[in-house]
Amino acid sequence: MRFFEPVTSEIAVLLQQPYPVDQPDVATFPAPEATDQPLTDDAALLEDRLLDEIRRFGPPEVPEAVQLLGRIESLYAEALPTPLERAAMLTVVARTDGIEVASHPDGTVTASTTFTYEDGAPVSLTLRFDPEGWLVRSTESLIDGYPDLAVPPDTPTFDTRYSIPTVPSP
Repeated sequence: MRFFEPVTSEIAVLLQQPYPVDQPDVATFPAPEATDQPLTDDAALLEDRLLDEIRRFGPPEVPEAVQLLGRIESLYAEALPTPLERAAMLTVVARTDGIEVASHPDGTVTASTTFTYEDGAPVSLTLRFDPEGWLVRSTESLIDGYPDLAVPPDTPTFDTRYSIPTVPSP
């Protein structure tokens, strides 16, 4: 082996040892503090935590309603929210200015907001929840499309579908 920088003989021996692939590498970390996880079944506390996070770390040019829907979507990927936590998330969404919530005959609920990209294209962001409060779909659509490029109105820019998680019985 040749090194670009001078290396002591002890370091050279360590560098030449094969990586112990067959041996487990165990790391132990302390449990996160309760404030590290924004999820809670208290809607007012959840709203405060999420809005504080958005105001501190979110891009100021993106409306809070858009960031809130994005954060709600990411919470479903980070954790398996309990029924009360899902209810708190829906309560926060329903109370947020700029988000329109609608109930549908099949029991689903949609939460939608609109915003405009820097290029002037207005878009709609919609989350759909099943009757149990699970996120089942996230869609962003171009409201006006791009007529000059033959992209029709309401063309989705993304359409993500989620499965309701199943937890195996012990």
